[in-house]
Amino acid sequence: MALEYYLVKNNFVKQTTDEKVAVVNQNRVTEKELVDHMLKTSKLLPEIFVNTLIIRLMEAVVYFVKQGRGINTSFFRINLSIKGKFNGKGDQFDPKRHKINITFTPGKEFIKLVGGIEVKKVEPTIIEPFIKYVEDVRTNLTNKVATKGNWIFIRGSRLKFDEKDSHQGVFFINNEGQEYKSLNVPINNPSELLAATPSDIEGHFYLEVRTIRPGRKILQVARFQQPLNIVELED
Repeated sequence: MALEYYLVKNNFVKQTTDEKVAVVNQNRVTEKELVDHMLKTSKLLPEIFVNTLIIRLMEAVVYFVKQGRGINTSFFRINLSIKGKFNGKGDQFDPKRHKINITFTPGKEFIKLVGGIEVKKVEPTIIEPFIKYVEDVRTNLTNKVATKGNWIFIRGSRLKFDEKDSHQGVFFINNEGQEYKSLNVPINNPSELLAATPSDIEGHFYLEVRTIRPGRKILQVARFQQPLNIVELED
């Protein structure tokens, strides 16, 4: 088997041909599979001995870490650190303000493995967000216009985004590549968004919804294929 990866467009950087790499979800090995492999490769070892050895090793690691000590083996290292602000030299560790961090890093034996890991490029199988249609609330017209400074419904699938991330959201892009973000999206659901059309744009704009799916790191973009005519209507 190999470490599989695919390339996707780097949507965080404008006007670039650079691609971002994404590793395919790895088929992680469980503790039981490790034991089974040890038994297959060393048939003289009884299963109870292997299981006991792993349990005792983990117990030993926990014992020393609880004492505030790091671990340094040929396969892994464990380091402890403290984060948080201390108010002067007389301050003490306070669990409410301070935090102990445990960091795992590879040891020299794992570092040696890097050069021998086989890699394989594959085609991405990403489920993309999709815009089915856009409805202007003011005119009730679908897929044609959006009223300047008013509301549009965007319906489709996998459209929900993280409003706290400035890279995600509803964007309007003109033919020159200038983009304007909707600053008000009161309905933010996977199948439906209600977004305010910016009040300072007019003319033909492409609509994009940019989102990062939960558990993923890659920005995905759903672009509505036909441009919307942003118009101003009198009351």
